[in-house]
Amino acid sequence: MLETADPPLIDEAELAQSLDSLGEERLVPILQAFAATVVGEAGDVVNAASAHEPDRARRMAHAIKGAAFNLSATRLARAAEAVEKMDASADLSPDAPLFAQLTAAARETGDWIALRFPELIRPA
Repeated sequence: MLETADPPLIDEAELAQSLDSLGEERLVPILQAFAATVVGEAGDVVNAASAHEPDRARRMAHAIKGAAFNLSATRLARAAEAVEKMDASADLSPDAPLFAQLTAAARETGDWIALRFPELIRPA
């Protein structure tokens, strides 16, 4: 059957299991660091592709995919996987749908993490 709906932004059941296994004190800083860098990393993928370096773009997308899957960021992982699997005829322009999906998913994922796990304010 053909999938027509976007995958969920975050697999919350899987994330809950990871939080139970690793503990919030270990996993939340990783999520926060990912949220702080993922939009820039997605931009780097787009820049590599638009510079006609599709192999470099694929390698960077592969790294995003792995991190996103490990952090239960399903939509971002799938978008990165699509870039990783792009063929030689893919549109490498920065506004191509493939890259628009990647950057949108990165932004949405980063925003979700930032809202769900805001920086802790530590007492002075």
